[in-house]
Amino acid sequence: MEEIKILDKFDFKNVHGGLKFSPSGKRIYIPSRDGWIGRYDIDRGRFYGKVRACVYLRNISMDRTGRYILVSCWLPKSIVILDAESFSARESYSAKRSDFCHLWTLLKR
Repeated sequence: MEEIKILDKFDFKNVHGGLKFSPSGKRIYIPSRDGWIGRYDIDRGRFYGKVRACVYLRNISMDRTGRYILVSCWLPKSIVILDAESFSARESYSAKRSDFCHLWTLLKR
């Protein structure tokens, strides 16, 4: 790493939980504490855009196929499933304290 070259810059505040990579490694998903999720396309070399999933986000994860993003939200207490390609909301589950233990059952569907 003798020469460090910045390939791109984009403004995205309050990054929280670390970057998540798609299974192909061609996309990076960026969660922010204030509920926004951004996507950077490595193969296109540009920031795709962002979507707001909730008011206060805890973290995100990708399913193993790379088709969906699971968003755990603190406010409102819910789990949101987003389409990873279009960023559209597929489903939203309101969560009570006991609901989170049923997440594994939900993922098996």
